[in-house]
Amino acid sequence: MRLLLVIVISLGAAWGSFWVWGARALEQAVVRGLADLSAGDMMAEYDALAVRGFPNRFDLTLERPRLRSETLGFAWQAPFFQTLALSYRPNSVIAVWPHDQTLELGQNRFTLRSKDLRASVTLGVAANLPLDHMVLVGQELALVADNGGQADLANMRFATRPGLAAVNSHDIGFEIADLRFDRALRAQLGLPFDWAGGVDRLRVDATLVFDAPLDRFVMAGTQNAQIQAITLREASLRLGDVDFSANGALTVLSDGGLDGTLTLAARPWQSGRDLIVALGLVGPKDAAQFSRMMEVMAGLSPDPSAIELPLRLKDGVIRLGPLVLGPAPRLAPRVSVGR
Repeated sequence: MRLLLVIVISLGAAWGSFWVWGARALEQAVVRGLADLSAGDMMAEYDALAVRGFPNRFDLTLERPRLRSETLGFAWQAPFFQTLALSYRPNSVIAVWPHDQTLELGQNRFTLRSKDLRASVTLGVAANLPLDHMVLVGQELALVADNGGQADLANMRFATRPGLAAVNSHDIGFEIADLRFDRALRAQLGLPFDWAGGVDRLRVDATLVFDAPLDRFVMAGTQNAQIQAITLREASLRLGDVDFSANGALTVLSDGGLDGTLTLAARPWQSGRDLIVALGLVGPKDAAQFSRMMEVMAGLSPDPSAIELPLRLKDGVIRLGPLVLGPAPRLAPRVSVGR
């Protein structure tokens, strides 16, 4: 009996020592990571940091965390930010945001409100802590501008996991439902007033190939991981009474330009055409020619209510056959940042 008691006390002491060591290691890693982040363009600050949860949890809380980047014109702050993990599975973390956060984008200041906003993140068991998989979920979100205007989002979900297509690839899924902008925010963002002002549904299923692993060095800003290729298996968007869908493959060039093809489908195509023109995706001088091309292609479609447009992205523009629709999206140029 005495031997059993000694064993139990010894195991308890060993576990307690492990928890203290783990808590200190976590605290030091966060402090070091935020310091590395502040050494670059981003400034990261907080009022206090604490690790609790003995003996079975590592629950880390940052009081009044703040991020700011003058270059990006971005700032964020919140009353607190928490990460929760079991002490025997410290590589699986749940991150929790408060119901109210503050965002600054350029000269605009917003309050981000949510009923629930959290993420679960699992890291690989390696020295560089590579991202294995992550799920981010938000419910009943509202973005409220200080100078008037509001956007509401019923729910949001983002997930990523390692892809099989290539080294450093990730399969991603993204979905939002019932995104609505009020008139004041539509005007502030420059959205057309004749647009219904909302997104009924947006869903994306894609694979991204990066030029480096998504690991702790990337999170700390000491290493870049930039996109090299995009495979879009499905993207679907419902705006008002129009259903859009797209798929294709794109290569990201060193200057951030995109090269590849996308197939864009619209149903009903007449409303899709009108919406594309109203959103300014086709310039006014090309709108008539764009409409005629769509009419011709619709005449060749087996479904008279739908149309498919083969789009070519190259040299910084989007083309539909010989017609230049407008500038193509551009990602950030690739930059090398050493560890």
